[in-house]
Amino acid sequence: MRNVAFTPKGDHIAWTQIKEILQHSKRDGQMVKSLTASLVSREEEERHQMNLNENEQLKKQIAEWTCSRPCHVSHLHRLRVHATHLR
Repeated sequence: MRNVAFTPKGDHIAWTQIKEILQHSKRDGQMVKSLTASLVSREEEERHQMNLNENEQLKKQIAEWTCSRPCHVSHLHRLRVHATHLR
């Protein structure tokens, strides 16, 4: 009877079964932790990719604006020069 324990319901259970249950619960707990960590890291990766994409779009917009700005400035300059010659 030394290798037997009793459950709250009064059923007897072997210590080997208790060890197995404890080992599985630890492993299952580790699995849950690892799945949670995996989910968090996947969400972080998705967020990171979204930020990278947004940064690239902003860089393109800035580049377009920067490229178009000197064109507009030079066009305005030409108009001013032309207007002064007309006076």
